[in-house]
Amino acid sequence: MYYNRTMDNIYQILILLEFAIAVPIFIILFFIKAPYGRYTKRGWGPVINARFSWFIMEMPSVILPLYFFITAGAASNPLFLLFIIIWEAHYIQRTFVYPALMNRASHKMPLLILLFSGIFNTVNGIINSYGIFVLENSGTESLLSIKLIAGLLIFCAGFILNLTSDKILRNLRAPGESGYKIPEKGMYKYICSPNYLGEILEWVGWAILTWSPAGAAFLVFTIANLAPRAWSNLKWYRATFPDYPPERKALIPGIY
Repeated sequence: MYYNRTMDNIYQILILLEFAIAVPIFIILFFIKAPYGRYTKRGWGPVINARFSWFIMEMPSVILPLYFFITAGAASNPLFLLFIIIWEAHYIQRTFVYPALMNRASHKMPLLILLFSGIFNTVNGIINSYGIFVLENSGTESLLSIKLIAGLLIFCAGFILNLTSDKILRNLRAPGESGYKIPEKGMYKYICSPNYLGEILEWVGWAILTWSPAGAAFLVFTIANLAPRAWSNLKWYRATFPDYPPERKALIPGIY
């Protein structure tokens, strides 16, 4: 595939945009809760099936990196192969497995969330795949370097925390049961949103592994998106359940 100056300029604009919008999103989300999950409510326009929404909005993050990985000729590079494996591990799970495991097929999501998330995943997929496989990384670093090992360990720890925390939440409800309960297992003993902490750790690991502006931009945006929602979750639990453990924090044990 031929990469020209136009594509390079698009990449630069998109990466600056991702960094730039992280700040207002971080502030806004402390006051306005994205209307999905426990915060779903009327007034956000048409709603559609949540399983279908997750599948559609996450799909660009599966397809675009594979496209750039293949067309850039990165398949023969062990370092790039590691990058695409761990990226696809997250997004195949998020696109296909996560929605399939939802407890209720009747869950709805505003179409607006699908559109916004789909646009972000498209932009972010281009930034990370083009920036890493084409521009920002020579792909010659040793797989045994301390940086790569540390990044991989952090990513894997976050991936496991994310999956196990989601499983704990799913298992709170019996088949056909609705409503919310207080989770008590795993990291839920210390924070109310360990699934978010797991996802943040994944992209901390990714940023270290790739050591790129693309990885850094994704990490900053992830924190800007999930940190305010974790705080909203903590306030929601405390308001909904009078017996919610007061010592639990939102996202970081003992701190936040």
